[in-house]
Parts: sequence; structure tokens; C-alpha cells
Amino acid sequence: MSDPEVTFKAMRNLDLAVQHRHQAQSLAFAAREAILHPSLSGRTEIDIQASGPQSVTVEDSMSMVHASRGGLKPASERLKSEPAIIAGLALATLPDTRVGWAELIADYGKIRDCIEAVYPDSQTSTLASRSRVDFGSMLPHRSASG
Repeated sequence: MSDPEVTFKAMRNLDLAVQHRHQAQSLAFAAREAILHPSLSGRTEIDIQASGPQSVTVEDSMSMVHASRGGLKPASERLKSEPAIIAGLALATLPDTRVGWAELIADYGKIRDCIEAVYPDSQTSTLASRSRVDFGSMLPHRSASG
């Protein structure tokens, strides 16, 4: 958030806010009504899906993208990852969707492949393969002149 004061004020004017929060995060803002949904922290807790342990892709302040995976036992076996929560909501509310939500959640690499399909970085290897490297890679920057 580049301007938290403006953002928080705007959020407080919403009729409804739904937040997925990890156990270490605090509630930052609320709308008139708020639903707080606890979620698995893929960066600190082990996230096991159908294809095995998953990693999330994170971008730091220097535009470096890398994989991040948790090593701790989840706080509860009932917690779901944020991608699994979003996919579950989509499946429940969009019955005629053509998106393969179950396949995307089974293997987060497939999510990265979808991002790569629309990401304007065709000169380098895919986002999915780059994020599997421990040190990741830097996102390309366009110069101010072009």
C-alpha cells in the first residue's frame, strides 16, 4: 500500500470485506461487515496438494521472483492455502467455468504457467521454471524511454 491512510479509510467504507489471514498477521482494517478466514501460510507452513508439496511465488522489493515454501507443520489440518480457498470459491460460485481450478490447485506450477501465458516476458525461460530455482530471477524492467 503506497498510502495506508487513504487505503484504510476507503476500506472502512466498504459494505463487506473478506480477508484470508495467516496466524501471524493481524487484522489491518475492517469494512462495515467483515469476514476473517484463517488460511495456511504457504511461506511458513507445509502446503501439500494432490501433486505433493507446493511452493508459492513471491516478488521482493527489488523485483526478484523466487519460490518460497514452508517447513512447519500447519497450525491445523483444516487450514487451506489461499490458492485453494480462491479455487473453492470459484468452483462454488461459477459452475460453468472453463478454468481447470482443481488442476491449478493440484500443482501451483500450473498457476505460474497461466501467468506466464499473459506475462510480457517472452525473452526468458518461464516463470514456473525460474521460480523453482532457489535464488529465482529478476523481472524485466522497461526503460523510461521505451
